Amino acid sequence: MAEALKGVTCDGIPYYRPEEVECAVDGVLALSREEIVRRLTILSSNNAEYIRDEVLMHLIRSTIFENNQRLFQRFFQALEARIIKKLPRGDDIVSRGIREYVVDNLIEMIAKDRQAHVTRLDIFECRFERGFKLLVHDAKRRVLSKAKRTVSIDVSDELHLPDEIVDGIRRLDTTEGDAFVDVHFRSDLLRAIAKLPDLERHVATLMLKNVPDVDNVSGGPSISSELGRSARMIQNYRAAAAKKLRRMLVDGEDL
Repeated sequence: MAEALKGVTCDGIPYYRPEEVECAVDGVLALSREEIVRRLTILSSNNAEYIRDEVLMHLIRSTIFENNQRLFQRFFQALEARIIKKLPRGDDIVSRGIREYVVDNLIEMIAKDRQAHVTRLDIFECRFERGFKLLVHDAKRRVLSKAKRTVSIDVSDELHLPDEIVDGIRRLDTTEGDAFVDVHFRSDLLRAIAKLPDLERHVATLMLKNVPDVDNVSGGPSISSELGRSARMIQNYRAAAAKKLRRMLVDGEDL
């Protein structure tokens, strides 16, 4: 069985691999190194022998105990190829900057992890896509800022956060039962929203219930009517909440 992860969420809840990831890790660890290398040549995730990204990250981190630099290089090259395939392919300065930022940061985190445990890598063993999206989002923000381009917050795009975070917010309502069960993200999100100023917190909370900003058609419930504020003010609260949530959930700041 794979070693348990050491990281914890901001609420002190230990990170853990979902059952399907844990089973996949155990299955691959039972294979010979030659078979693992062979399976890394399988590129289709629909193939039963495909090694999922979370497992590949675990393999990379575990090579430190084997002191096998050749195997480490083989595993990392496979991960790097997958990551580059997911990134923008354009030759413009922004696309190049995003590719360089994501790859360089992963290399740096993995290198540091070989000296001392890097908690931030734990998310890549739990929910690789979430960790990847957050890293890409950070890359976009930094690259665009460096290029002196501004990105306005579009209130029609919910809280202007990575897609997975927006989806999590939409599905956070407990009445949906098991529709959203990532305890790590759920815990972080709830704590982040609780730290918002009163009106911003109320706007975010009502948004979780899919309450519209305004309802000029049916006269039903709306964030504007609930809080007694104009639609413009609600948009301002959304924008302010977006900045704070992004800083907490993406940049890791503790407001």
